[in-house]
Amino acid sequence: MDRDILKNYILYPLPDSPAAKAGLLDGDRLVQVDNLQVTPETAQDDVEAAIRGPADSTVLIGISRPPDNSTYHFSIPRQEFSIPSVVWNLVTGAPQTGIVQVSLLSDTTPAEIEKAFNDLKQRGASNFILDLRDNSGGLVQAGVDSARLFLKKGLVIQQQYRNKPAESFNVNKTGIYSNVPLVVLINHGTASAAEIVAGALQGQRRCLLVGFPSYGKDTIQLVFDLQDGSSLHVTAAHWWVPGLFTSIEGKGLQPDIQLPEDQANGPEAVQAAVKELQKIQP
Repeated sequence: MDRDILKNYILYPLPDSPAAKAGLLDGDRLVQVDNLQVTPETAQDDVEAAIRGPADSTVLIGISRPPDNSTYHFSIPRQEFSIPSVVWNLVTGAPQTGIVQVSLLSDTTPAEIEKAFNDLKQRGASNFILDLRDNSGGLVQAGVDSARLFLKKGLVIQQQYRNKPAESFNVNKTGIYSNVPLVVLINHGTASAAEIVAGALQGQRRCLLVGFPSYGKDTIQLVFDLQDGSSLHVTAAHWWVPGLFTSIEGKGLQPDIQLPEDQANGPEAVQAAVKELQKIQP
């Protein structure tokens, strides 16, 4: 769920989700949840509280569907549903802009990003937003490989384990999306491997970062599971982005266009990214 430029609640049902199976479509505008009439002034917390409920119960969703704004109602079963690490859609009101939201960096993330970009290009997108907000990280290699998709050459990051020489991660071949107009969204929840992606792109002046300073975690930890069910986290190495500064620890990446924190977390950040992309000639 997102908000468009008029602050309406715009729906983007995930593939195979209960909402998608019920018939909701990308771009539907939410107007009712059970007895709650949804307006642009309705608080998001109220909307989310109304939608959520016990598994196997149902929720009545009313939507207004463009282009003629016909109203439809759907009875949708509430179910537990795993959210994929990469989701994407065209931005409402800016159909030439695709937005790809990455919530976690795993082994499969680079391929998932490719799938998202290719699908959006087929649907008419010519410029893109990579949304790394509230992405707490994941695997270093996944972050490096994701950044490589958007870079032509040069260093992605360097890292160093204790008592060992520094190791460099280079761009081995021109990234397949190295020429697409791009803006990256970050906020204080953007951390670790997600900062590798955003930092590498900013360090090479590949694109603008929009939002709020990131968390600032440039260490690599080894995790050891203990017999009592707890775990021990040992800091073993740190990484840095050539072209920025030696460490982002405690500082975070500084966005090129900084927004107030509440706006960086909300739809205003998407609007700011669209505005910047409109200045770029494909």
